Amino acid sequence: TYDIQVEYKDSIEVNKPSKIIKGVEVTASSKAEQAVQFDLGTLNLLARDQNGNDTTANIFIRRSGEESVVGQLIAVQSPQTLHLTPGTYDIDAETAAQGSATLTAQLKGVEIKSGETTEKLLRFQTGRLSLKVQNIAKELIAATYRITKAGLTDAVAEGEATVDGALIDLPPGNYDVHI
Repeated sequence: TYDIQVEYKDSIEVNKPSKIIKGVEVTASSKAEQAVQFDLGTLNLLARDQNGNDTTANIFIRRSGEESVVGQLIAVQSPQTLHLTPGTYDIDAETAAQGSATLTAQLKGVEIKSGETTEKLLRFQTGRLSLKVQNIAKELIAATYRITKAGLTDAVAEGEATVDGALIDLPPGNYDVHI
């Protein structure tokens, strides 16, 4: 007689879902068969850029209210189908597209129920800053700008504003504009 532990290896969860089957009896010249069903829910995740196109993202999944990551996907293309242990999750994501600013999205309190499919959309969007520079006579002038996150020194954008100004796409947040 054996106790058999079966683990769902395809899960993205750090602690893989598993089940123990107790008392499996194997006798000479016989075959023992056991069906194992994992009580998981399905999460369909879509990651879209500001134009509504599927995009590449890094996804971090936590149990709601907890800090430790229970599962992650790095540089995956949308859409993604995940099988998770039932519960409530918080999902943090960031864009992973090469050559563009990193944008973030967050989903809180995503409920996963056994045998059910939940679909969620991660929408990565930017805001647009319209920058026009005036001299003391209130005449529009060309200028060099540097934009940092509020209170920080690393530039998130820099460039030249013409006399017509500049349009700058930025992730939502608070910024300092240096002219």
